[in-house]
Amino acid sequence: MRRRTLLATAGWLILASLTAAAGTGLTGRGKLSPVFAAHLDPATATPVASSTQGSMPTMPPMMTSMATGTQGAMPTMTPMMTPMATGTQAPMPTMTVMATPMMTTTPDPGAPPGGDATAPTGSLLANGGAPITTVPTIALTLTATDDPGGSGVAWMYIRESIWASDAGWRDPHTGGHGGGMRHRMGGWQAFASTVTWELSPSPGVKYITVWLADAAWNVSSPVTAMINLLSDGATIDHSQVHHYRWVLHAGESLTISVRPAAGDPDLYVWRPGNAAGPDWWSDAATGGERVALIAPQDGLYLAEVRGYSPAAYTLDVTSAPDTATDVPNWSKSMPRAPLVVDEPDNRAAPPPGFPLYLPWLMQAASQTTTTGGAP
Repeated sequence: MRRRTLLATAGWLILASLTAAAGTGLTGRGKLSPVFAAHLDPATATPVASSTQGSMPTMPPMMTSMATGTQGAMPTMTPMMTPMATGTQAPMPTMTVMATPMMTTTPDPGAPPGGDATAPTGSLLANGGAPITTVPTIALTLTATDDPGGSGVAWMYIRESIWASDAGWRDPHTGGHGGGMRHRMGGWQAFASTVTWELSPSPGVKYITVWLADAAWNVSSPVTAMINLLSDGATIDHSQVHHYRWVLHAGESLTISVRPAAGDPDLYVWRPGNAAGPDWWSDAATGGERVALIAPQDGLYLAEVRGYSPAAYTLDVTSAPDTATDVPNWSKSMPRAPLVVDEPDNRAAPPPGFPLYLPWLMQAASQTTTTGGAP
């Protein structure tokens, strides 16, 4: 008799526990727990924008599945990109590529439309073709044409290259330099004929390279412009080199002056094709440095400012019919070769974002090929 009484008591306790659990939503039936109910309509068990909740985000999908009151089937996961306090769940948003170079995304190439297999062509000017700038903000001017009847120029990809002694030609913006337009540009951009570009702040020559693509994802050969950034009070360490370049025609004059604010920066210039010692130089122990020349041939002339000691300087570039140079200081050792004579080979590193379509060749099973003979 005592055993039956204990069993009956245990049964009533279990029943009371299950009833309490049903009231708090733990069994999946009845009312939801207060935590869940704060974000759900009590009648439909769906998220609502409660006036008392303000901007409380809607319930995540897994919680919504728990509120259905059914058991057995696995809950279906729905996107969590619901705007706050809307009361409804929206589909995953798509990124819109804006016409200006601000936070754009690489376009999804997909399959190229048929009928257009010709890449666009174009040209590029940096600051209207000026060889120098004293401020890092410049204007890029692009012209682009697609073949007649083509899909039209739609995209552009812009890259800046500078020379680094420890890395060769590289994109200075990949690691960041504290701000600038390049950091808000993400790969392929919607094409624009004019772009404001923020150069990396280091003094010296900069190469700007642009690829163009049409709506059928045909990518052009790169077009390149060169410009030198001259900075007032540029600082240079001992043995560090700042590299500058100018394109001259035979008979044109070039005068380069280095005005030091501190230390001892020296100046060296190479004619086109010379990979040995400099053709002109100025390395006085005190005062400024100056080289004036008349170009003996067409081509790319290289100028380097080298820190004989840590220094700060301003570089001035003018034209003058003067071939004289200052008397060199023979107590200083001469550089054996320029820092770099080649240009960045952007053709070896095409921008990402476009697939390469290759033909698919099929051969009948009955055909065989014998090396050195007829099939």
